[in-house]
Amino acid sequence: MEPRIDGPGTWDPLGLTLDGTGANIALRAPGASTVDLCLFDDDGNETHTDYTKALQLVLDAGYHGYVGVEYEGSSLSEDDGIIATKKLLERVRDQLASA
Repeated sequence: MEPRIDGPGTWDPLGLTLDGTGANIALRAPGASTVDLCLFDDDGNETHTDYTKALQLVLDAGYHGYVGVEYEGSSLSEDDGIIATKKLLERVRDQLASA
């Protein structure tokens, strides 16, 4: 799916701003080579990435080790974002272990 851009966004304010018809996402990252956006639904699932499928591919490739967790969002505090991501990964781990 290609991203849909209805028009230019604004640089102010930084972060995510909902205006009732869409979202403006503004960030300052002059040295960044990529930017990732993760959105969580009310059940704590990330809405863009199928983590069960992604982590199954990682396991199938032979990786069994640590997974780094970070959160840089505005909808949750940094601590709450890390906790939400950790819970998601634990849920996926448990699903894969019982499969």
